[in-house]
Amino acid sequence: MSPILTFLFGAALLMILLIYVGATDLRRKRILGTVLTILATFLAIYTVKQIGIKKGIDLQGGSEFVVELQPAPDADGNVREVFSNDIQQAIGILEKRLNPDGSKDLLLAPQGEKRILIQMPGVSKEEVDNVRIQIEKVAKLEFRMVHPNSESEIAQMEANGTLSVDHVKMPSKDGGDLLVKSRPDLDGKYVKRSYAYMDPQRGWTIILEFDSKGGELFGKLTEANVGRRLGIVVDGEVFSAPNLNEAIFGGSASITGRFKEEEARALASILENPLENPMAIVSESSVSAAYGEVAIKQGIQAGLVSLLVVILFMTVYYRRAGLIAVVGLVVNIALLFGAMALFQFTLTMPGIAGIALTIGMAVDANVLIYERLREEMLAGKSLAGALEAAFDKAFSAIFDSNITTLITAGILFSLASGLVKGFAVTLTLGILTSLFGALIVTRVVFHWFVDTGVLTKISTKSLIPNKVFDILSKAKPFIFASIILTLISLGTFAAKGKHSLGIDFRGGALVHLQINEGKEVSEDTIKGVIDGLKTDNGGPIGTYYVQQKSSPTGPVVSIRSEFDSGPVIQKALEEKLGKDILAGSDVERVGSLVGKELASQAALAIGLALIAIFVYLSLRFEFAF
Repeated sequence: MSPILTFLFGAALLMILLIYVGATDLRRKRILGTVLTILATFLAIYTVKQIGIKKGIDLQGGSEFVVELQPAPDADGNVREVFSNDIQQAIGILEKRLNPDGSKDLLLAPQGEKRILIQMPGVSKEEVDNVRIQIEKVAKLEFRMVHPNSESEIAQMEANGTLSVDHVKMPSKDGGDLLVKSRPDLDGKYVKRSYAYMDPQRGWTIILEFDSKGGELFGKLTEANVGRRLGIVVDGEVFSAPNLNEAIFGGSASITGRFKEEEARALASILENPLENPMAIVSESSVSAAYGEVAIKQGIQAGLVSLLVVILFMTVYYRRAGLIAVVGLVVNIALLFGAMALFQFTLTMPGIAGIALTIGMAVDANVLIYERLREEMLAGKSLAGALEAAFDKAFSAIFDSNITTLITAGILFSLASGLVKGFAVTLTLGILTSLFGALIVTRVVFHWFVDTGVLTKISTKSLIPNKVFDILSKAKPFIFASIILTLISLGTFAAKGKHSLGIDFRGGALVHLQINEGKEVSEDTIKGVIDGLKTDNGGPIGTYYVQQKSSPTGPVVSIRSEFDSGPVIQKALEEKLGKDILAGSDVERVGSLVGKELASQAALAIGLALIAIFVYLSLRFEFAF
């Protein structure tokens, strides 16, 4: 469906809804509600089928990084702080580095003042290490003249323990050290284009092409230093130091250094897009496609089980009225998925949790209506009269309960980041669609059955009749018990300290391994693989914890470790277990600083939600109430 048709269809639905709300004739209201329900459901199903629901990286596989720009010293040694325009520059550079041909579904978005969120769906495990290098590589390119007597000067300086005033010692990629100018003679920001090619004699070579100003400066530099060596410096290392046999005014230069093809191409990409500030990965999550498929299956199973339990409860407790509520629930779910497909909201694992929660919350409105309906019928009203009174009187309670939830969802969405936003989105959409299902769909279906004489009475069960247990007479014991349980909960949380917090708040790495159904992996096997491993920087693997749990799709192994150890553990276990045992894996890494910030944001979200709900209830009702 084209955007114009979608707009017209949506406008028509909105018009019908407005006419329905303003209608007073019950027959007309019933017909309008029926048309509105059928059209909205059709549009939702058609949209899901044609457009589909966009899946997050935790469901389709891929990697998510949160990087932070770091302060960097300038040529004079002064620390250069990070500014807002640096974030935008870095986003543009990362786009060119990670998606040079524009073929990848890449998301780059600023997070706060110094951070960037990078989401790369569909990235294979083999590409993750290269992506990590591309992100963290600063590749500050400089051109510095080499001292004419570099080797002898370095030897004399080391013997005398002296330092040169205008030169500095730098390591060379070819081995040893070179003495180069302490300040760059030409900055790499003038590089317009960089590419790698295979030279039959020199091997893989990187060609640099300057812009007009850079070409002019480079020409003057080479003209003034014919016969000397020009050091091409990348991140404090001399990659190449060719002799200047003549002035070079063509606006280009070459870098050689016994590169492999991947190294040459990666370095060429980085040199074409140099960064003013280095970047550090502060949070990382990588999910294999197989693990994402398992997560989807588990999410579907959880949703179906919750749906069946709700349907069973409603039909047993409210009988035929419960079946009518189920109709509204089915329409509600269809509209929820339709809205996510139409507006291309991303479905994540927390989002699936939000959908499961929506299924339970969707019948809350029906419960309020049906309990009011029971009271109206006990007062002696007919079914038709009791039905209208129940919907009218229950509306305010339904509205208040959903408004407070929307307040919480809004605060969560504004303060959260990454996958948690998916939960807030599905929760918000679920609230809106559940209101439509309960207040319109259920009401319309009820009227069709009541007005046509198919339904003449409603019978419900009471789980705990007041004659058996009058809960209101036991108010004081319940209040006292609630206070005691609350104090016990808070005391337990305080006693456990940081062990009460997950990796999101504590920082570190968490590796999940999904084992194939019917297969088993012992804890000793896992520890045997991990013990003795080293991190990428050569450090010890550190403390780690292994935990196993069962699931409908096979055992799940979780390994909590230090921040740098997560990817190493994941890679080693994947190689050891193989595809015959391992269905998929994912790894999450959260820096300790980010964890503290997330904990602060969570506490802030809880506090703001409580205050906002308190203010709303104080304005909506009497303050004492």
